[in-house]
Amino acid sequence: MGDAYIEVESELPEVVAAGEEKFNEDVDRELIRSMEKELSADWPRRRVGKLVDYSCCIFRVPVRFGQRGIVPSTVSIGPYHDNKREEYRAMEKNKRRSLASLLERTREEKGLTLEDYFVKVKCLEEEARDYYSEAIPLASHEFLAILVVDGCFIVELFRKWFGIVDLEEDDPLFIFGDSTAVALLNDLLSIENQIPFFVLQALFDLTKSPDDDPGWSLPFIFLNIFRDDPSFSRPEAILDGVEGIRWRHLLEILRWSFIQRLPQREPPRKPPGFAWSRAILRQLRGTKAKVVPKSRGGMQCISKLRKAGIKPTPSKEGDSVRAIGFNGGTIVMPPIRIDGFMAAFLQNCVVYEQYLPDRCKSITEYAIFLDRLIDTHADVGVLREEGVLTNYYGTDGELAKAVNELVKGVNTSFCDEEGDLSQVSRQINLYYNSTYWHFHWAAFKDKYFNSPWSSISFFAAIVLLLLSVTQTVFAILPYFKPLHYDKKG
Repeated sequence: MGDAYIEVESELPEVVAAGEEKFNEDVDRELIRSMEKELSADWPRRRVGKLVDYSCCIFRVPVRFGQRGIVPSTVSIGPYHDNKREEYRAMEKNKRRSLASLLERTREEKGLTLEDYFVKVKCLEEEARDYYSEAIPLASHEFLAILVVDGCFIVELFRKWFGIVDLEEDDPLFIFGDSTAVALLNDLLSIENQIPFFVLQALFDLTKSPDDDPGWSLPFIFLNIFRDDPSFSRPEAILDGVEGIRWRHLLEILRWSFIQRLPQREPPRKPPGFAWSRAILRQLRGTKAKVVPKSRGGMQCISKLRKAGIKPTPSKEGDSVRAIGFNGGTIVMPPIRIDGFMAAFLQNCVVYEQYLPDRCKSITEYAIFLDRLIDTHADVGVLREEGVLTNYYGTDGELAKAVNELVKGVNTSFCDEEGDLSQVSRQINLYYNSTYWHFHWAAFKDKYFNSPWSSISFFAAIVLLLLSVTQTVFAILPYFKPLHYDKKG
């Protein structure tokens, strides 16, 4: 048996060689070279030592997520959108103007030239290409030109908004006021309209004036642009935490500040073994820890919840969107002002979170929670009346539609199983289901006792019904009375 095995094994090389010969005859070598070149272009070499490159963080958004707030309307940043298109042409002139102004200032202060800018960014080119989900079909000089022009435009824009650089009277970016600023911010936060933050940081450091306050970091300046917006304004305790983090892009910074919770007082430390001893006591007493059962299906809209006695109430301003709780029939959630900018920001964050390798989907959970609370314009009205929501978007119906589109194309089932708000949703559902009869009684009262006149009408109808029954009884009685007298006689 051993000899047979050796004999078969010795014949294998000849068979393989024959197969290779046949393969060489049948396959076009030019086709193989063409495919190798195509694959090399589609999958650019990533940095050595990484099997999967998680630096990829600037994505093309699939159509299924919708394009509202995704495709820039005023300015093209980065390589994804053609800056020669008609709608971007005017802003391209402003980019060149900002670059010229920055060059003039840094030439006087530090002796820098445009070549210094390109040399600085050239060292970052390979890493910058890795940040994009699609291969960038641009030559090196074309890609570098985009990074330098767009990066300097953003850095100079932030300095003007923050007040570090004086505004020129004829600067078109500021002649048109807030509408231009909002449109620009919308586009600067689009997930398809980003350049790597380390490129912005390098250009910011290179062009920093010797007189600038060393505490004015680029992330700090960026977040302070929103200091007058109650929906984005964050306390100093959170702003201080923005330093020392390697940010990917602008959208990630604002998203981070939006979901950070206010510092809480630390609870008193429990002695070691406290949790273990408490579990032992529960076993001895034959009790179990209270667990909120998983709910079936999504949460009811706020109009139905309110009829069941559940009421929304605003928490303190400046808290994170994750700071949502439920206690005794009250949903406590931070107030939010929704306008076109906020809707676009939430949309981009939801899309961005779908591609994150970790499981942090805080804004997606928040958007799902809002989507379940709001079905129609009536739900928007309830949240407005209770001070939880301020509508700067349009009509209540338009805002309801915009909220429902936030999670378009997103798998929402995970919100019932895990995450910060899953427990809150279960508690709300448990309370709603336990007050089933209270719900119908509340609906009955809402229908018949919502005003004095409806109450009077209801009681009048009851009186008329009783009178009708009485009249019917007395009308029937004479037919029975003769029979009664005949039987007696």
